[in-house]
Amino acid sequence: MSEPKGIVDNFECFLIDLDGVIWRGNRVLKEAVESVNKLIKRGKKVVFLSNNATKSRREFEGKLNLAGVMISNENAMVVSSAYATAIFIREELGTGSAYVVGEEGLMEELKLAGIRVVNDRFTWNMPVDYVVVGLDRTFTYEKLACAVNAIY
Repeated sequence: MSEPKGIVDNFECFLIDLDGVIWRGNRVLKEAVESVNKLIKRGKKVVFLSNNATKSRREFEGKLNLAGVMISNENAMVVSSAYATAIFIREELGTGSAYVVGEEGLMEELKLAGIRVVNDRFTWNMPVDYVVVGLDRTFTYEKLACAVNAIY
């Protein structure tokens, strides 16, 4: 008689949130890491999701590696809101220039998607194709004024 199938056997891909599932703040949830590594070892595809646009996929992958997750395996990948935004713009609207209200992770993903981030050389009369907004913990009135000026 064959062994009964477990629930994991019914699925090929697992979508797993990062914040609150793999880690809580800076504390890694070891049982979650062990479970994810078991999925990867069984050949299951694991997609890590995050709505945190302050970090790039590279940064998340580094944090996952430090936590002990086998992210280097071809069956595991990270999809963040910054990455999804960059890919959406590139695929649906095309590459171009962007003024970004956000942090380095968002800017990095936009650049990797072929979108020119012009924040460091933005001038009041400079036309841009997009204004992209994400969490910015150093948000200022100047950044707001630049974004509004770029839109109008």
